[in-house]
Amino acid sequence: MAKAKDITVSLDMNTDKMQLKLRAIEKHAGALADDLDRIDSMNDEDFNKLKETTISIGVTNSENAKDIAKALKICAHEFL
Repeated sequence: MAKAKDITVSLDMNTDKMQLKLRAIEKHAGALADDLDRIDSMNDEDFNKLKETTISIGVTNSENAKDIAKALKICAHEFL
């Protein structure tokens, strides 16, 4: 069997910025997981109310994504 050759990789980066980026990803991934768990634990009635609100915000009002996200946060806190 042939012997594997060594491979060396050099990578230069600003580790301070990378650390901040990774912390931001961790924070948002954790918050997303918490939100998804809350949705999973909703009863059917609350889930349907949230679903109807989501549809009406996006379709009826033709809101942009930031406005929809803000409204959903308010709505979710009312239900959760």
